[in-house]
Order: sequence, then structure tokens, then C-alpha cells
Amino acid sequence: MNKTDDPHSKPADFSLFFNEERVIDEAAAILEKLDDVAHGVRSLAEAYSQAYREQRRMVRLSDRMQLQLQSANHALADQAKELSQLNEALQREVEEREKLTQELKTLASVDELTGTSNRRHFYELANYQIKRHQRYQLPMALLMLDLDHFKFINDAHGHQMGDKVLKRFADTLLSLLRNVDIVGRIGGEEFGVLLPECEEGDALNKAEQICARFDAMSMEIEGQRLGLTISIGISVLSDDETIDQVLDRSDQALYAAKRAGRNRVCVWSPALKDCK
Repeated sequence: MNKTDDPHSKPADFSLFFNEERVIDEAAAILEKLDDVAHGVRSLAEAYSQAYREQRRMVRLSDRMQLQLQSANHALADQAKELSQLNEALQREVEEREKLTQELKTLASVDELTGTSNRRHFYELANYQIKRHQRYQLPMALLMLDLDHFKFINDAHGHQMGDKVLKRFADTLLSLLRNVDIVGRIGGEEFGVLLPECEEGDALNKAEQICARFDAMSMEIEGQRLGLTISIGISVLSDDETIDQVLDRSDQALYAAKRAGRNRVCVWSPALKDCK
């Protein structure tokens, strides 16, 4: 009897549909794996999409920030330009103010006609030199100069011509003095000259040189030659004297020179006997 004919024998390991069932099972497993892959792909696609949207948002934010930055840079550039213009205007204003201050200072200290110090500034400079003289015991002399017959020049030829004479007188006087000497128009045709570190003998020599120069020169006025002479009074600064005191003594010597005939130098002395 064959084994197959035995009802108690074990069934065979395959049947007619065994392969089809195996294929179906494998297909189901593959489909399950494909579902997992699809889920992974969807998750990846969603993550990529979210990242893309975030990147776009960041790019748009960056673009706005760039535009804002550019706008701010333009505003800063405009402000810098405006500030530069304001600084230039301010600098011009400062320079104008400094120039005006210097002009006012010059007007306050310089005689406009002659270019010498005016009376107030002459006093200021003289007081400084007197303090220096008293501190260091340095010699100092003061000259008082007056144009002879200046009133006649004004009366005969007019004040305009008189001004020209004064200007010529001041220019010539300044050319004969040192840079340290102080020249001031005391009033009218009277001028003071302070000679720092100058002994009486040196002051007398300088005064005689000045007097001789003017005696030798002349000016042409309205076709006529006009001679110019001056009278000079000298005094030497003593200890503890003020500018007014030394000016007063020089003035006394000046009028002594005029009384003696003008066109000369007189050194102050108690008896005013030193007219030259």
C-alpha cells in the first residue's frame, strides 16, 4: 500500500495555492514597508516644507532689515552731510567772530590815523613796562614829541592835509625806533615814546637823531615845500614813579624846548636847564 493511500500519513508541505499565499504575504509585507516609507517621506516633505517656509520668512525678514539698514544709512549720510555743512558754517562764524574781535581789539588799542597806540593802550603798555622796570631795576626813558606849528598847517592847508602830515610824521618816527619801543598818540599832534632799558644819554642821542631827521625832511603841499620840525622833552623814570608822573616831567621838558625856540630836545631837570 502506498503512503499516500494511508489516511494517517502527514500532509505534504505544499499545496496548489502555497506559492500564491506566500506571494500575497510578501506583497502585504512590502506594502506595509512602503506605507512606512511613504510616512517617512511625508514627514520629510513636511519638515522640508516647514524649513522652506521658515527660510522664506527669514529671507523676507532679512530683506526688510536690509532695506531698513539702507534707509538708515542714507539718513545717516544725509545727517552727516548736513552736520558737515553746519560745522563749516560754524567754523566760518567762529572765524568771522575772531576777525571781528581782532578788529575791535585793534580799534580799541590803535590810533586809526597814525597806526600808533592810542592813549589808553599806550598807558596799558607803559604801566606794564614800569612794573618790569621796578622789578628788575632796569633803566627807562620817556620822550614827549610835538610837531612845531601844526596849528598853522591845519589852518593854512586844512585838516585833511594836517592828517597827512601826522601820518607821515608817525611813519617816519616808527622807522627810527626799535621794535621794543612803545609809541602812542597822546593827543592831537603830541606823541609819547617809551624807551625800555634806555639810559638818559642813549635817550638823548635817539631824540636828537629824530629831531635832526625831521629838520632835514619836508613835504610838498599844494605845490609848496613845507618843512617839518619837532620839539622833544625827555625824562628818565625814577623808582616808584607812575606813568602820569613821568609823562608830566617829559611834558615840562617839551614845553621848555618850545619856549627855547622849538626844533630842539630838552632833558628834564629840576630847574629845566638842560635844553639842547
